[in-house]
Amino acid sequence: MIVVSDGYFPDLEGIDMSDGNLSRPGALGLLVVADELSHQWNIYAAQFPNELGEGISTYTNALFVEARHGHDAYLKTIGSVRASWLMDAGIQTEFAIANPAIYSNSRYCSVVFCKTPVVLHALRRQLGDDLFFAGLRRAFELRDPAVDGFEEITKQELRPFFDQWFFRAGFPTLTLTHETIASGARVTLRQTQAEEPYELDVVVRVVCEDGTTRDFPLTLRERERSFELPLPSPPKRITLDPDGTRPGG
Repeated sequence: MIVVSDGYFPDLEGIDMSDGNLSRPGALGLLVVADELSHQWNIYAAQFPNELGEGISTYTNALFVEARHGHDAYLKTIGSVRASWLMDAGIQTEFAIANPAIYSNSRYCSVVFCKTPVVLHALRRQLGDDLFFAGLRRAFELRDPAVDGFEEITKQELRPFFDQWFFRAGFPTLTLTHETIASGARVTLRQTQAEEPYELDVVVRVVCEDGTTRDFPLTLRERERSFELPLPSPPKRITLDPDGTRPGG
């Protein structure tokens, strides 16, 4: 039940959420309805465990921000929840979202509410909007937990993706080094976490000396890999994850 009162809900028409901060008091008044309506299908209809449903609702809040303020505001929202997820990492053990032990320590809110939207954003980038939203809708139409709505729509094997983000604890940490070569730049990405490597899709942005900017989507499945990036002029600045939205640190 949602209790609506003038004391909790001020005049919401002019509330600006374009900074992506879901925790501001004005934003909470707008989001509570979107958040709780989301639960009607992501917890009760689809029978997901509550710890996953909470994160999905945070993601639908980000979609509400996107509908209200545009895609840049959506990206700021994903970046904001990512920062909240990683902010206190290392203070206590981080459990997987699917592990009931997640309720046992102070990392509960950071992981449950903030990790899932970052992961769903990564899946959206991987699949593209058409397949992602079709798969999301199909996932909640189904009542059979043995059937993956995303795989049914996309015809892709997505089990490794969900396993590493929902059934595995922790997150990857990346470093980037680069050198100038005749054709442009050689970029080396390395996963530095102690645990086994993740399968990652990342974006590297290169600003060239001629003033042009190039974004390169790169796939990293190993501990370390180098990529040669063709450029129109020597690199001036190279940035990993320019939007600040990738899963991990």
